Amino acid sequence: MADSWRVPLRRNRKLADMTKHVPPVCEWNQGREDDMTNLKDILTLNKIKSLAGARSFERGMDYAESGAVVSINSKENEISGKVEGQHTYRVRLFADKKGEIDWECSCPVGMDGDFCKHCVALGLQWLENKDEIKSVEKERNSISDAKRIADFLDSLDKTELVKIIKTQADKDDSFYRNLLMSSLSSVKKKDSSAVKNVIREAFRTGGFIDYKEAWDFTDSLMEVCDMLKKMITTPESAENVMELTEYAMKRWEAAIEGIDDSDGGMGSVLDELHEIHFEACKVAKPEGIKLAEKLFNITVSSGWDMFLSAYDAYSEVFEEKGRDAYRKLVKEKWNKNKSDKNFHKNYWLKDLMTKFAVEEHNFDAEMEILSSDLSYSNAYCKIAERCIEEKKPELALEWLKKGLTKFKDDSRLLVKLYELYWKMKRQDDAINTIWNLFSSSLNLEHYQTLAKYSKLVDSWDKWRNKATDKVRSSIALNREKYKGNKYTWFRVDNSLMVEIFLWEKDIEQAWEEFQDGGCSEGLSVRLCEARQENHPEDVVDVYLKIAERKVNLTNNDAYREAVKLIKFANTQAARGNKVQIFNTKILEMKKNFKAKRNFMRGLENAGF
Repeated sequence: MADSWRVPLRRNRKLADMTKHVPPVCEWNQGREDDMTNLKDILTLNKIKSLAGARSFERGMDYAESGAVVSINSKENEISGKVEGQHTYRVRLFADKKGEIDWECSCPVGMDGDFCKHCVALGLQWLENKDEIKSVEKERNSISDAKRIADFLDSLDKTELVKIIKTQADKDDSFYRNLLMSSLSSVKKKDSSAVKNVIREAFRTGGFIDYKEAWDFTDSLMEVCDMLKKMITTPESAENVMELTEYAMKRWEAAIEGIDDSDGGMGSVLDELHEIHFEACKVAKPEGIKLAEKLFNITVSSGWDMFLSAYDAYSEVFEEKGRDAYRKLVKEKWNKNKSDKNFHKNYWLKDLMTKFAVEEHNFDAEMEILSSDLSYSNAYCKIAERCIEEKKPELALEWLKKGLTKFKDDSRLLVKLYELYWKMKRQDDAINTIWNLFSSSLNLEHYQTLAKYSKLVDSWDKWRNKATDKVRSSIALNREKYKGNKYTWFRVDNSLMVEIFLWEKDIEQAWEEFQDGGCSEGLSVRLCEARQENHPEDVVDVYLKIAERKVNLTNNDAYREAVKLIKFANTQAARGNKVQIFNTKILEMKKNFKAKRNFMRGLENAGF
C-alpha cells in the first residue's frame, strides 16, 4: 500500500503565468531511463503541453483556473482526482514501469486514450500545489505509512483483526459488499441463493440513475463480475456460474431501463457477463444440444441482444450436434415468421439464415433471403455485391437497375453501378453513370471521381466544361430561388467553385470565384492560406472579417480562434505593407468588443 494524502486546493489562482516564457519541449528522459520512475520527477509543464496539444492544453488551463479540480489524491507514482466538467470525471496520472507518464480519464475523450483537458487540469493544479505536497512529505518519518500499518496489523491477533474489519464493513457499503462477495466466491450450487441476493441488490437501481451516478453504479457491477469470475474453479462451480450469470443478465435487462448509460458502462458490464458465461461453459462442458437450445431461447426472448452471436462464439462448446440443433431452431423460427409481413426485419435471424445459405453453398436460397426486404436501397447493393462475388455481373447489373428504378439517383447504387460498368469494360456507361451521380449531388468528391475516370479515356476536357457549367447553373438557380428569403438556412455562394479550383491548384481562379460570390468560412481560411504567399495584402481583410464573426459567437473557443486569425492577419499585414490599416482595424475591434473580457485578454496575451 503506497503513501497517500490530500492537499487542500488553492482555487482561482491564475495559471496563465506558469505558461509564460516556457522553453521549447525537449526530451525529458535522456540518460535516466532506468531510475526515473517517480511521477513527481517527470510531470512537468512542458510534458503536459506536449502530451495534450495546444487546444486541450488551453481548455485544461481554463478548467484549472476556474476551480474545476475538486479533489487531488497524491501517491509516490500517481496523482488522481475529480474534475468537474459537463459531468464529474475521474482522472489519474501515473508513472509506468519505464518511467513514462500514463493516464486515465472517465470522459469520452480520455476513454479513447487521448490526454484530455481534464488530465491537463489535474496536472496543472498539482503543479500549483506542489510545494504543499512536498512539505507534507518532509514532515513524515522515514518509515512509510504502509509499513507502519502492516506492522500494526501483524501484531494483532485474529479476534482483534476481525473486529476492525467488521467495524469498517459497517461504515463502508462498498467494503462490505466486496467482503461479502469474497466470502461467497466458493459457494456451491445449492447455496447460491446468497450470491443471487448480492446480484439482485447490485443491479437494483432504486429509481432512475443519472449520468453522474452511472459510473459508480457500473463500477459496483464490475465487482460482481469479478466475483463470478473467481468462482470458476471446477466443472461444478463453473456450471453454477453459468446459471448465476444468466440470472445477472436478467437483472441487467431490468436495470438498463432505469439508467443513463451515455458512457456505455452498462454495455461493458454486459460484455463482461457474456465473457464470463463463455469461460464458465468451457470449464463446465455442458451438453451441446441443451446449451444451444437454451441460448437460442434467451436470444429470442431478450430485447437486448443477449447471446446474439452464440452460433459462432460458442461453436467449440456446442460441437457439431449443438450447431446443428441451433441451425434447426433458427430455420424453424424463420419459416414460422414468414406469415408476419415484418418478419424480414428480424436482422439477427436474417443474417444467420444468410450465413447458413453460404455455408451450404445454396446461392438461390441466399438470394431469396437477401431479397426478402427491399425497402431500403442498400439491400440492392448487398445483393449486387454477392452476385459479383459469385461472378454473375449481369445479374448484379439487373439488381442495381431495379434499385435505381425504385430509388432514383441513390448515391450508393450509382457508385456500385459505375464500378460494375468499369469492371465490365463498359467505360462510356461508367462515365455517364458518374455524371448522373455528380448531377444528382454536386460536390467535390463526385467531381474528382468524374475527373479520375474521364482522364483514363482522354475525355476530361469535355466533362470538365460540362461539370463547371452545371455547378454555375445550379448556383444561379439557387440565387434566384432564395433571393430575398431572409429565413432560409440554405446559403448560396461560390463555395463549390472555389473548392474545385483549389483542388486544381488554380489559386487565381479560386480567388476570383471568392470575390465574385463568396464561400464558406473554413474554405475562406484555406483560400487565404493558399494565396498569402504571393499576395499577402489580399488576405488581411478576409482574416479580420472572419475574426470579427468569431468574436460575435461569444464563447472562449471562438475567441481563441479569432485571436489566431488576427495573428495570421498581422503577419501578412507586415508582408503586404498594410500595417497601418491592420492597426486601425484592431483599435476598432478593441473599442467594439471591450465588454468581451476573455477576448480582450486573449488579444493582450498575444501582444495586441
